[in-house]
Amino acid sequence: MTPSKSIVHTLLSKWIFAIRNARQKGISTNLLIGLVTFWLLLFANAELWNVLWKLVFKTDEVNWQLAASLPVIVFAWVFTVLSLLSWGRLAKPILCLVLISASFASYFMNAYGIVIDYTMFTNVVETDVAEATELLNWKLGLWVAMVGVLPVYLIARVPLRRKPWAKALVSRFIALSLALLTLSGIALSQYQSYASLLRNNREIRLILVPTNLFAAGHGYLKRQLASPKTLTAIGTDAVVNRQGAARKPRLLVLAVGETARSANFSLNGYSRETNPELEKRNVISFTNVSSCGTATAVSLPCMFLDVGKAQYKDGLAKSREGLLDVLQRAGISVMWTDNNSGCKGVCDRVPNHKAASHADSQLCTSEECKDGVLLTEMQDFIKRQEGDAVLVLHYKGSHGPAYYKRYPSQFKKFAPVCETAYFGAS
Repeated sequence: MTPSKSIVHTLLSKWIFAIRNARQKGISTNLLIGLVTFWLLLFANAELWNVLWKLVFKTDEVNWQLAASLPVIVFAWVFTVLSLLSWGRLAKPILCLVLISASFASYFMNAYGIVIDYTMFTNVVETDVAEATELLNWKLGLWVAMVGVLPVYLIARVPLRRKPWAKALVSRFIALSLALLTLSGIALSQYQSYASLLRNNREIRLILVPTNLFAAGHGYLKRQLASPKTLTAIGTDAVVNRQGAARKPRLLVLAVGETARSANFSLNGYSRETNPELEKRNVISFTNVSSCGTATAVSLPCMFLDVGKAQYKDGLAKSREGLLDVLQRAGISVMWTDNNSGCKGVCDRVPNHKAASHADSQLCTSEECKDGVLLTEMQDFIKRQEGDAVLVLHYKGSHGPAYYKRYPSQFKKFAPVCETAYFGAS
């Protein structure tokens, strides 16, 4: 046997022995938390280490003290957070939930270059089945199995050593004290370095798994609980000018689409013809406009409320009336027809339905419908409408990441087509 094979054989034997010994005698909760922390930093934080590598090592002068202390302080921080959450018989379930959640979060961070904040958390909570299904692929399954399911299986196989509550409390206090001393010691000794690093790179806190998940969840719950419970009415004096009793009923169609970049509209000067049909109709493109956000849960409610971008807050559409409420109160028939991921509170108090429920075999699959189905919906609405009406068509547009599914094959103008929902950003 060669020396290298002998070393591998020895390490493997010791590893197997350690697992068998742990299964027989069990391990302490503190050790389990430490192992989970190590696993998360090793496998679920590739984006964090990539960013830190560029910030610390790709500079004119490397701060070696900072570089050496980063893994230690990150470990101490995550260990502290997990220690505060994992107690008694709930320790295993909580750590398992953290591992599974972290595996999903790390995959999407690596694949799409996203960060986890409360807006992203809102997107996850308010998504629908069709939107979520597009993100499923074998790479996601393999990653979750290796980073999340595997350690969960090992945790389930290894028992925890039970201690009297007093001893367990003392043991946890000692472990937490050591972690906090490590945190404070490094922070105080290198205050200027860490203050500069975190102040100039605020995205670091949004890519550190799993604490970014906890912060995002807390931010989401805080905003949900802070939303007023009473509905604020607006435009209570709104009336319709009905001069000319013999006039025909009026219909206004609002086509509300997925967030798009103004820079890619040929109407606004983009070199490629991305709006050829609109250009033929001599429409007006308002360029001095900005969205409240790129997420549907943010941008959609904001555009129908009267508060403007500066005063808009998440969840406001559920506690404050908007444009559609005022129109309906004034006596105008209102209908919201949706082919996207819902109206996010905008249409809660007016008639609404999902276009996919009226399937068209040529435009719809079992998963979703192309936006062309909204034309059929519009024709049906016009036929049965008698008075003034406003019809809102919420189309899917260029909703990602499965962009290639948004249009029929005859509209494939720009090539090559990216026929996958996986971008591999990392």
